Amino acid sequence: MAGDLIEGQILTQTIVTQNLLSGDSIASVVADYSLREVEFMHIKGNGSILLMSSLNIFFATIGFGISIFPKFLNELQGKADLISKGEWVTLGC
Repeated sequence: MAGDLIEGQILTQTIVTQNLLSGDSIASVVADYSLREVEFMHIKGNGSILLMSSLNIFFATIGFGISIFPKFLNELQGKADLISKGEWVTLGC
C-alpha cells in the first residue's frame, strides 16, 4: 500500500498496511466543528457576572425573608416578637 492515497472517502473497514515503519505517514482528518458562543458558554458552564450577582441577591433576600417570617406571623397574631424597622429596610433593599 506504499504510495497509495485514499482521499475523500468514508472509511468503514480496516485498511491493512504493509511496512508501516517505512517512513510513510498515516492521517485521518476530520473537519473542526465550530461552536457558537452560546454552545461554548454552555459547555464552559460560566454565566455572566450580572446573572450570578442577581441570583446571589435573590437567594439572600429569600433566605432573609424566611428567617423573619416567624416574626411576621407573630406580628399578625399580636404577639410581642415584632419585626423591627431595620429588618423591613433590609428586606426591602
